[in-house]
Amino acid sequence: MASFHILSAFAVLLVYEGHTATAAANFNQRAEDCPNLGISSEWDTGYDGKISSFDIDHDTGGSWQLHLTFDKALISLDCWEAQVSTTDNINFVLSGNTDHQAGSHVEIQILPRYSSKAYLILADIDGQDICGGPSRTTTTTTTTKGPTTTTTLTSTLPPSPSCEDIISNIVNNGQDLDITIDITPETDIESWVIEIHFNKDVTSVSTPAADVTGRGKIWMLTSKSWSGSIPSRETFELSLSITFENSEVPSLGEVLLNTETICGGPVPTTTLTPPTTTTPESSYTPDHPAKYPYGDVLEKTLLFYEAQRSGPLPSGNRVDWRGNSGMGDAVLGGYHDAGDHVKFGFPMAAFTTVLAWGGINFRSGYEKSGQLDYLVECLKWSTDYFIGCHTSDFEFIGQIGDGYDDHAFWGRPEDMTMARPAFSITSSSPGSELAGETAAALASSAIFYRMVGMEADADECLAHAKKLYEFADTYRGMYIDAIPAEGFYNDWGGYNDEIVWAAAWVAMATGDPSDIATAEAKYQELGISGADPSEISWDDKNAMVFLIMYQLTGKEEYKSKAEAFSSYILGAERTGKGLIWISSSEWGSLRYAANFAMYAVQAVHNNIMQDEMFAFAESQVNYILGDTGRSYVVGWGSNPPERCHHRAASCPDAPSQCDWSNKDSPNPNPQILNGALVGGPDHSDNYIDDRNNFAMTEVADDYNAGFQTALAGLNNFFQ
Repeated sequence: MASFHILSAFAVLLVYEGHTATAAANFNQRAEDCPNLGISSEWDTGYDGKISSFDIDHDTGGSWQLHLTFDKALISLDCWEAQVSTTDNINFVLSGNTDHQAGSHVEIQILPRYSSKAYLILADIDGQDICGGPSRTTTTTTTTKGPTTTTTLTSTLPPSPSCEDIISNIVNNGQDLDITIDITPETDIESWVIEIHFNKDVTSVSTPAADVTGRGKIWMLTSKSWSGSIPSRETFELSLSITFENSEVPSLGEVLLNTETICGGPVPTTTLTPPTTTTPESSYTPDHPAKYPYGDVLEKTLLFYEAQRSGPLPSGNRVDWRGNSGMGDAVLGGYHDAGDHVKFGFPMAAFTTVLAWGGINFRSGYEKSGQLDYLVECLKWSTDYFIGCHTSDFEFIGQIGDGYDDHAFWGRPEDMTMARPAFSITSSSPGSELAGETAAALASSAIFYRMVGMEADADECLAHAKKLYEFADTYRGMYIDAIPAEGFYNDWGGYNDEIVWAAAWVAMATGDPSDIATAEAKYQELGISGADPSEISWDDKNAMVFLIMYQLTGKEEYKSKAEAFSSYILGAERTGKGLIWISSSEWGSLRYAANFAMYAVQAVHNNIMQDEMFAFAESQVNYILGDTGRSYVVGWGSNPPERCHHRAASCPDAPSQCDWSNKDSPNPNPQILNGALVGGPDHSDNYIDDRNNFAMTEVADDYNAGFQTALAGLNNFFQ
């Protein structure tokens, strides 16, 4: 039986243009991070850090590759200046397109997530060492042939025992494998994380004794409460079920217990090419130029959200025909829902989550158009409001304004005089979909805020998200039983999808294996594994759950559901001019098209049917922007809508009277509601620009969220 020892040798592979190096380094002490890595915030499962304190020694020419090596496998690595790829979750290639001049000071922010502390040990940018600190002791041999130099560094340490020595049982059932690994620690342990490296990709790993995360060749197993304690020198038999594709049976290359190797050894010396996208987060480059200036339209959509603001407007308000409104509301801020002035919490939370998700995965799409700061402001207007509405652990204000009284008024929000009651959910009158969706909005925003260095905001949002998720799951009930929103935003699909959606986003924000396990358990408990959605909307999150669960875990079961939904989208009916059409499209056809396009760019980001989904997203966004001969975005493009169904936009400049006569006026709106996506055409691609035809001309916050994220995705992918 093999005893375990501290991992003191490993092999790493660095690949960059004109130079290939394979290295195994020898350490006498525990690995330490590169001296040039500064960590601004650290938690048990990751940190927010910057590689800095170096000046670049060359002109990057608008593209560069950063190579990072950690001392053990990560769960994930995010970098918002670059696209990230890896083949083993230890060695990463970060590809960026910033033009750095020789001698300039460069800072690169990274966000690693791991099940146990992982150290950054090697770093270079285009071959320039940027790790800093002393070099490590190695034995080196160099061979030169022609213009290519290969340097091989080998360890002088003895190899670890073979993993065959700790396997006591193996049953091969064709494309699934049952094995038992004998774990025998030399000291008492109270809990464990086992990291398994296979020699080939496996589809799944499962065991009743642990919560499992991972994908491909690398999997993490975290002990459950009853399985964590193993006395020293006693053997714990860990039974695993492994599934894999084709007939080649996988084998164990290395197994680590609480970061220390118990079998296997240094990675064999091999030569790799720069990796293509093999992780859920990936790059994609279209083979043609963009047809429309997506970044310009992105700027317009953010102006739309500024026009929807309630409360005291900031000094930097860019919509000059809007002023302060709802100043007597129980909580100031938030957004008017559509062409009316109610603050409906459920769809507000839904659109916020979609926008935050787009900011997380398509940050460069915003940066390239100079809109990142405006996205921050847009999300903050939501999250500050949600935090204000969370009045106690299990109490949340989910609506301000009565929908019926509000709809009896046509005029400016600044001129409202009707009562604006606040309606809440509580532990005795719960609303799981509302609490769950708000938890998702806050957790996703927390991730985005941490990306842009807003640590205090991230921490505050995450704390509220966790408590709201607990509220949603512990006190289950329909929010329309507590809040009078049934005639406006009834949750037709129930709250199960929102509970799992919230659990997944909390897990994404924390990276905690126990939160990931909770999300996976809720996915099964609440039947999302059997969901067969036909749309994406403020009401139906099932398809998005498939995708975020895959992004969270990398597991095939979630990927296959996301692929099936992607195939459904691609096979759905189209109008004569190419607009996707489903049964719900009779009202607001473009919102569904935009939401499908949003899903498509997120699928591309996650390596799912990339060519097909990119082409689909592009086709729907281009339909909206002008492929039919007209634009469906107010204030942009050829023949844009001029009479959208929107109270404030229909009013002349104050103090002129605004009332129902303005609603019925045949004239264009006096105010341009820049960036608003209208409901859209009918099944025959006909559009009537009539303010009273609200199925076609209505605008709404949730309409623009999918559209804006699709724009950010396209702008991100086009270089």
